[in-house]
Amino acid sequence: MNGILTIFIKETRDILRDRRSVVSMVLVPILFYPIISMGLGSLISSQVEKTRADRQPVAVLSGGSDTPLVNHLSQQDKIEVIPSDSL
Repeated sequence: MNGILTIFIKETRDILRDRRSVVSMVLVPILFYPIISMGLGSLISSQVEKTRADRQPVAVLSGGSDTPLVNHLSQQDKIEVIPSDSL
């Protein structure tokens, strides 16, 4: 057991001497991962808000243009009803 502890201490010292290893083990997870996750979160939320603000096109088959569903969709502000024969 004493030999294992000696090897562990030696390897730990070697790892901590190497600055690149310390940076990749400590600084990258502590600094960059939160920055990346916040950046992606704000990018996704801005894309969702932009999508919600736009009118969304809905294609309707030509045979069903007078149904109550189509009439209801036509009255909505955020939905644009497009007949399928105009596609």
